[in-house]
Amino acid sequence: MPVLYVVIGMVVVAVAAFAFKSGSNSTSEEGSDFSAAQYMNRGSAAVGNTYRIPATVAEVNSHGGSRIIEVLTQDDKRIGLFVPAGTTLKSNVRSGMEYVFTVQGRNGQKEDGSPVKGILVVTEAEAK
Repeated sequence: MPVLYVVIGMVVVAVAAFAFKSGSNSTSEEGSDFSAAQYMNRGSAAVGNTYRIPATVAEVNSHGGSRIIEVLTQDDKRIGLFVPAGTTLKSNVRSGMEYVFTVQGRNGQKEDGSPVKGILVVTEAEAK
């Protein structure tokens, strides 16, 4: 559980100075295989890729106009997904509900300018 708070904390800090410049072009197919365990060990490998992640929402936290969605993946891993301010999703994401999230792996920055690699940015959420 402490690892989750560290990941969420990193994402929250990144929210304040998140650069929405898509510095890398996504060359992978939408729906590429996603492994939460691999992501947790090497999140930077997600950068430039698009994934469809079936998951159950554990918690939704707001920070400014942005949201961080804590989800439980099908392989029982908890990860944080970032929904930038101004992003409109077709589904109203609520705790306890199951969704298929389309996410893009991106880089961002902390308030001090240091890089944060491998943030999963939600582009769509479909109710299951």
